[in-house]
Amino acid sequence: MAADKKYAPDALPLLLDQLKHAANNQFAMYAENSLPVIGEQDKKAFADILSSRITDLQKDSQKKRLEKLLKKLSR
Repeated sequence: MAADKKYAPDALPLLLDQLKHAANNQFAMYAENSLPVIGEQDKKAFADILSSRITDLQKDSQKKRLEKLLKKLSR
């Protein structure tokens, strides 16, 4: 729903909130799937969530996936 411009203003805050509370073992996948619908106005909030959750992850592979997303956001 967040990809549809009509629903994005309502759906993006919900999506970001879901990311904040997602299980650690699913977080990297959810973050990767969310990236395409994150607009310019939400990039900082999205990056803040990624940065705050990266230390919670136990697997290096998940941390690397988030680091890759953070690099994409900074472009």
